[in-house]
Amino acid sequence: MKTALLSPTLLACSLVLGGCASDGISQCEVDLSALGWTEDSHLKGVDGNYELLFDDSTVNRIDITICDGDYELMQEDLEALYGGEGGGPPPDGGGGPPPDGDDGPPAGVPVDSETDPIYVPVTVGFEGSTWPAVGMRYKGNSSLMQSYQDGVTKLPFRLNFDYYDDVYPELDDQRFFGFEELKFSSGFADDSLVRDLVSADLFRDAGVPAARGSLVEIYVDVGEGSVYWGAYTMFEDPCGELLDSWFDDDDGNCYKADGAGATLASFDAASFEDKTNDDEAAADIEALVGALHADGLSAEDWRAGLEAQLDVDGFLRSLAVSNLLGNWDSYGNMTHNYYLYGDPAQAGRLVWVPWDFNLTYRARGIGRALSITMDEVEDDWPLIRSLMDDPVYAAAYYGHVQELVDGPLSAQAQRERFEAAHARVAPSAAAESGTYTNISESFEGALDSTSDAVFDWIDAVVDEAEAAL
Repeated sequence: MKTALLSPTLLACSLVLGGCASDGISQCEVDLSALGWTEDSHLKGVDGNYELLFDDSTVNRIDITICDGDYELMQEDLEALYGGEGGGPPPDGGGGPPPDGDDGPPAGVPVDSETDPIYVPVTVGFEGSTWPAVGMRYKGNSSLMQSYQDGVTKLPFRLNFDYYDDVYPELDDQRFFGFEELKFSSGFADDSLVRDLVSADLFRDAGVPAARGSLVEIYVDVGEGSVYWGAYTMFEDPCGELLDSWFDDDDGNCYKADGAGATLASFDAASFEDKTNDDEAAADIEALVGALHADGLSAEDWRAGLEAQLDVDGFLRSLAVSNLLGNWDSYGNMTHNYYLYGDPAQAGRLVWVPWDFNLTYRARGIGRALSITMDEVEDDWPLIRSLMDDPVYAAAYYGHVQELVDGPLSAQAQRERFEAAHARVAPSAAAESGTYTNISESFEGALDSTSDAVFDWIDAVVDEAEAAL
């Protein structure tokens, strides 16, 4: 491995070497091979190593080092955003970027959204190898804000291995076994700790593109030694390696939906951030909305126009899975938690990619999960209402429901998935303690004996589906 000369104005030696020394930035030579760097583990251009990182028979360990000053910045930023532990309004001015440090670039770099937490540079360790200058920030909506305000320190976060490429060009295109970005779910509001993981697996089993997940143990050192942050579910980025592994062509626009326009009741480009090609116009989203609301057409022509813009059958299949899982925090209730991918292999047709499943398998009074028939859905969610009012598409939807309950989403198939994942995470869950946990004493009975037991939902919704069919 070539020895890299790192500029004194660009890279802190202490950061590259995985420590938190206070001597600032100085010129140094770092043998990257000594940090375990290889082409397969650290560099761009290789396929994601799913067998290593997403092995469903094990729980991997990931170590993160955050310099104490940077960790303090992260906590101060959360307080500015959410008003401190215990709730209350944020201070005047909200959560802006921290001031520049005396030595080099600022440790905390804000993301585009004014309400997103800041990134800080961290060092990641895994199986004897090291990844320096990785961007880390907290993520999430209620899973972050409510946990933080309740004093929980097991918080969801993301890692971007190429976030600081402009600051440290010597580390440009750094990857983690082929993955540029990974997201970590904390098990918020889920005593089983595996709703998010199993739901994603079941979407994929059903032929719906969804980010691959795996169970991991996270250990973090903020200057006082390694501390167990708990069992997390690690997910690939829906607009990252998933596109390469699932689709024939990963060069299309991948939009993250978030905002009022995500209902598709009208077009709003600001509600769709292109995560791959920085397309701010979102012309393909606009075309979809136009086709959905086209007037004066025959039913056949309307369907043809819509199908030219959207993989409609794929959406109907995703919708059937979502309803069988009680995925209430999604389209039909919430204006986020899905992506749209313009698949070049389908002439740019948009493909529905669901996301974020920790609030699945809930009693219908908690979170308003949609019924199987979706008769309660009104015109403010036009993609559902318009399709279900069309007899051709309604028949296709019910066909998917029937196929799923007879196959990958049968009660038995779902139970087996949960039992295996729950047993796998049990030792990691038992090791959680103090404020580094989201689970209560209900972990053991989360599947079958609590008031919100997963298996109760499975039995009830499969019965409901069979009645609707």
